[in-house]
Amino acid sequence: LKKEVQSRRSAVPSSSALEAMGMKNLQPMLNITMINGGVKENIVPDRCTMRGDRRVIPEESMEEAMQELENALKLLDVKLDLKFYPGYPPMSVNPDHPWVSEVREAVQRGMGFFPRLSGAQGSLDQAYATEKTSIPTCVFGVGRQLESNIHGLNENVRASDLMGFARFIIELLRA
Repeated sequence: LKKEVQSRRSAVPSSSALEAMGMKNLQPMLNITMINGGVKENIVPDRCTMRGDRRVIPEESMEEAMQELENALKLLDVKLDLKFYPGYPPMSVNPDHPWVSEVREAVQRGMGFFPRLSGAQGSLDQAYATEKTSIPTCVFGVGRQLESNIHGLNENVRASDLMGFARFIIELLRA
């Protein structure tokens, strides 16, 4: 199932950091990220707990992804207790929407460059807000994707980027 899921591609382009790793467009992911079982090396465990991460693309729904996983697991001859803890939904905003243009122009005025549009592979609060309100949103953050070590050890941001981001916010508020 992992190969099938991860062979799919979204129409949404990836960030420059993901593109540098060979991912031109967003793709869904399916990974087992935690496995736990047993209490000691010489005792056969009575159970094994696995947790995973299923990232969806805008062309998929959380419900479809959960059903696909449930159907695949039914084919196994094992007793299991399957639980889903859905995260934020997939979302997409029309790149031609006026709000997207306003944000991009505010970046240009405040930071001196016109940002490239791309999708995000992570879990973002704005996806939930967009789903509940139908108000289009944009995400633009401070930091350099290939330099800032985002979510890693020694995550960093240049002071000049923080100042530019402050100018961007001012420009956006003026719009």
